[in-house]
Amino acid sequence: MAAGVADIAAHGIAQLAGARVEVQPYVPVLQGVLMTGGTPRYLRARPAWSTADGESIWTELDSGMAPPKVAAHYLVPQLERIRTQTASAAH
Repeated sequence: MAAGVADIAAHGIAQLAGARVEVQPYVPVLQGVLMTGGTPRYLRARPAWSTADGESIWTELDSGMAPPKVAAHYLVPQLERIRTQTASAAH
């Protein structure tokens, strides 16, 4: 959630500085993995005021699926780039 707030803040600052960006309202989305001691569960919730009915997901995490660590529009591609560069440098 903090990365989402940072994205909204960055857009707002850019707009105040004169950039032509569209500032979207912040819609909190809670995501996580519940480690149950058995099958991990993926959880996701979005408030009802952000969409007509809101959203609530509670599902088993597929055995081949890695739990999401970071959910951020701009941050995730950067982290992936750094991970790839670090892995390449280690070989």
